[in-house]
Amino acid sequence: MGAYPSSYLSVGEPVDRALTTLAMRSGLSPALTVRLREVAAGLTNSEVAAAHDISINTVKTQVAQLLGALHVSCRHEIQDAVAAACHRAKRGATTPEILAFLILRLE
Repeated sequence: MGAYPSSYLSVGEPVDRALTTLAMRSGLSPALTVRLREVAAGLTNSEVAAAHDISINTVKTQVAQLLGALHVSCRHEIQDAVAAACHRAKRGATTPEILAFLILRLE
């Protein structure tokens, strides 16, 4: 892995913990949990494929599985929800509050 710095995926500790819990609640595999973070960070399918040395078709399939598991229709819904969660975290929201917000938006 290495086409992008890991700090690029950083959303802050409360949001990261909420995403981890959301991934577990949704039954996401480890690979789909990584895709969740990458989609949330705004990475393209091409960037993800290059970073992990996997085919773009594999990434497309995984992103489609992720969208289905979270019951959303497009990656922008994930990006918007995580951006709003980050904003809430900056205003002092706790991890449980952020998780509740993400559940409402993404499950």
